[in-house]
Amino acid sequence: MPLRLTRRDLVENGMRFTDNKPPYDDILVPWETETRALVTQILKLPGAIRSQYLFHTREGQPYIKEDGTASGFDSIMGRYLTKWRKGCGTHFTLHDLRKVRPSQLSRQQAQSLLNHATGATTNTYHLAPKLVDLGKR
Repeated sequence: MPLRLTRRDLVENGMRFTDNKPPYDDILVPWETETRALVTQILKLPGAIRSQYLFHTREGQPYIKEDGTASGFDSIMGRYLTKWRKGCGTHFTLHDLRKVRPSQLSRQQAQSLLNHATGATTNTYHLAPKLVDLGKR
């Protein structure tokens, strides 16, 4: 989960995650040019607190709590999504964003990227509307 990403999770060939569902696999997501550039920009952001977490509160703590809730992050994203809807007139959710990249790949590539055991689960992502079409729902 990106909200738990630490600097140690950023390795030469990608970003390491631990799946939050059994069997809790370790996953390596290879770098893509855009992702690498974005992470590099995040690491260069100024701040009084230098945290081990890529996404952290003013106190350097992760936005996601031990119980899995992320109320602070949810509040921030809610404000950004409201501004987006007012400015662009399109509606989407954070979960819609998870579908954007897989919908651009082959089913096999998407299944590997999302670490899905079956293609049936991947189909819900692969057949997702493109982000530009989300406002038409």
